[in-house]
Amino acid sequence: MKLLKEKNLESYAPSISMVINKDTAHDVRDFVKYALNKNLRRCTFFFDNTENNCLSTDLFADGDTLRPVLFELMKMERVLAGKFYLNFRIYIAYKEQELLQPHVESIQINELCNEYTDILELAEGRSMLFEYEERNKVRCKFGKKFLSLDDDYTFFCKQVNINDTLVCAVPFKGLDIYPNKDFECCSWIHPRFNINKVIKDKKINWEEEYNTIEMRLLRKDIINDCYDLCMASCPLNPKHKKAWSLHKHGFHRIIQSNKALKNQQGMTE
Repeated sequence: MKLLKEKNLESYAPSISMVINKDTAHDVRDFVKYALNKNLRRCTFFFDNTENNCLSTDLFADGDTLRPVLFELMKMERVLAGKFYLNFRIYIAYKEQELLQPHVESIQINELCNEYTDILELAEGRSMLFEYEERNKVRCKFGKKFLSLDDDYTFFCKQVNINDTLVCAVPFKGLDIYPNKDFECCSWIHPRFNINKVIKDKKINWEEEYNTIEMRLLRKDIINDCYDLCMASCPLNPKHKKAWSLHKHGFHRIIQSNKALKNQQGMTE
């Protein structure tokens, strides 16, 4: 953070993540406070699949431990909307969210603000929109691609409209690169490729590689509702019928906060 500050790149602060299980469940609130205190970019939480089988069941195996944690994350998500991004709606027992969300929405915002005064004090002056705009200024300065707010914060866990069909964005926009030089468009999709095979004159033509016959066939299959290459745990695979929006209560609150801010300032979209 000191190095980033010296270079006026604080908007590119690192993010941190943690796995929530029976041993760490009590640390979640302090973990968020730590991230805010250090002025980090965001927090991502993963519910421990080895303990709760979150990827293949609708409810937590250990609901008494994890349900209160999810409830607290949802409440902090409301309080921090537009200020700081809490990312936890992936790799999760989806039914748990459906059961808890109405309760969270029924709580008066003033009541939540009183409950999380310490969190709000640490988040004072933070704005996800401002930080996003600062990152785009840096991208522009160095000739990089301008990103939408959606792409900047939720690059992979979303759907996009391709040929009038709403499909997972990852095969069209994502790329995972591993330490052993393997790469793939999504960690749920196989096969993988090796970077060494596509290096020519010490350079990689990603546009060419991304449009190989394998990649094009994969994207064509997904447009035609064929997800045979996707792992069963993918939250965006429509065949799993887990139709819970990854954005609805998390990322969309940022959009709503942005619109409210523009309305107050008399701005237009």
